[in-house]
Amino acid sequence: MGALRDLRHPKAGVADTQHVYRNKTGSPVLIANRYEGNGRGKFFLPYDVTKDAWKAPQSRPIYHLDRIVQAPSDQPVIWVEGEKCADALTALGYLASTSFGGSKALAKTDLSPIAGRHVIIWPDHDEPGQDYADKLAEQLVTLLNATPLILPIKNTLVKEHDHRGDSLTTYLRVGTWRMLLPLAGGAVRLMP
Repeated sequence: MGALRDLRHPKAGVADTQHVYRNKTGSPVLIANRYEGNGRGKFFLPYDVTKDAWKAPQSRPIYHLDRIVQAPSDQPVIWVEGEKCADALTALGYLASTSFGGSKALAKTDLSPIAGRHVIIWPDHDEPGQDYADKLAEQLVTLLNATPLILPIKNTLVKEHDHRGDSLTTYLRVGTWRMLLPLAGGAVRLMP
């Protein structure tokens, strides 16, 4: 894993943050390299570990796949937009995931590991985030016999906390995630 931490893109250099996508057994298969401190704004460069190439694989695993397949099948998955948000929820003890490439790459994501599961979708508070949540929910119902629930994000709560689009990061910062998760009807519990 040390070699993966030392990845250096030929033009962008070393990433500020790496998010490792793993297969069912826990081996790294894709690295989402996040760059943000270079004056060019936030961007991601994928690294395909299997092919040793700076590109995303055609078929992509879900984030935290190894944790999801090891968790009880009745353990709900909280689906968010972005690895940073999934990591924040995981650090709090929840089972959380996302897809590489966000709303634009859902069709390339292998969602089969969450077939039949209860999935709580926490969208970003913007139009692309809501569209992403709607597309995901439709696929979960029609293709995977899963039970999705999209958490409602209220404008009053957003305005109260000076929200700018990334709902989960803002809510975690101010602690209001404790107010939103009960909207999932008691389905969310901490991982054992």
